[in-house]
Amino acid sequence: MSAPDKDHAAFLGTDGQLYVRDADGTTRHVPVEVDSEGNLPTHEETDSQRSARAVATASGNRRALLIGINYTGLDSGQLRGCINDVENMSQFLVSHFHYPPGSITVLRDDDPAKMPTKDNILRAMNALVAGAAPGDSLFFHYSGHGSQTRDWTFLEEDGQNETICPCDYPTAGQIVDDEIHNILCRNLPAGVQMVTVFDSCHSGSITDLPYVFIDTTSDKYADAHKSGEGGFFSRHAHGWKAALSGATGVVAVISSHVARELGHQGAKYGRRAIMRALNTTEADVFTLSGCRDEQTSADTAALSGEPTGAMSYALIEAFKQNPSMSWVELMRCMRDILSSSERFKQVPQLSLGRELDTNRPVKM
Repeated sequence: MSAPDKDHAAFLGTDGQLYVRDADGTTRHVPVEVDSEGNLPTHEETDSQRSARAVATASGNRRALLIGINYTGLDSGQLRGCINDVENMSQFLVSHFHYPPGSITVLRDDDPAKMPTKDNILRAMNALVAGAAPGDSLFFHYSGHGSQTRDWTFLEEDGQNETICPCDYPTAGQIVDDEIHNILCRNLPAGVQMVTVFDSCHSGSITDLPYVFIDTTSDKYADAHKSGEGGFFSRHAHGWKAALSGATGVVAVISSHVARELGHQGAKYGRRAIMRALNTTEADVFTLSGCRDEQTSADTAALSGEPTGAMSYALIEAFKQNPSMSWVELMRCMRDILSSSERFKQVPQLSLGRELDTNRPVKM
């Protein structure tokens, strides 16, 4: 979740409603209207937004920020492929999407002049989006450690905020998804396209975008977006076993678990509706993540012979196989590349800042 601005904090109350705590400590209710399934009313584009998107079809400025962290010098947790990832991604952007080399900023922890400290990352992220105008294409790539911290707003479905880990995270701390969304997504105007790529663990919802790509036309990947929560019977397996064993009454068990399931589903739909109200973007924002929130992303030499992030490799390899793809085709190709080996359990994800046609060609 993300706060509406720096001076506010949004959170989900025990009644399932959205509240905002202002800078002076005052708490106020924010009404969010949803339908019977917990969905918000459709966001219809205004004339100005449609005009801005028309401008976006023209050639605007392109800027990219690439961050690779191998955690050189730390006592533990060192990686091997993240510097290779940013070098490969830079070459890919120049050769395939014609980014001017001078438009690409790189932070990497093997160069003292380009260290990806927390301060430097935040500064570079703000510089990436500064002055963005309709027609601009922005690209952000992070390869490094990802982690999770407790979400005290209760808006994250898994109760965790997703994070990225700067090279100085043991002393400076991690960068939380709320802050990532606020900088890279929230204030971009209509007509700008932002593509973010996170090759890191627990990165499925790292930008807190409210729309998750679901591959409804694919039997193979129809459930690829789902965590392993297992559905109703799995969530309540202990109660069913107790009832069937005669340890407790069947009717009482059914009533209790149905009530809990209704609460679970109501909170889930409520959270999703609130996230759409808070985090729907004006710009066209796409986030490619290396895995779901509960998964890890691999750092491996098994794919190319040199250490790389599995997801970064799959993204570039997909375009080698098919230089012109839709977002749907890209997701299927990346997932095919990784699932072709039993070594990789991670499932790349796509999330969006607004309702967008994922059958349109990928442009970065």
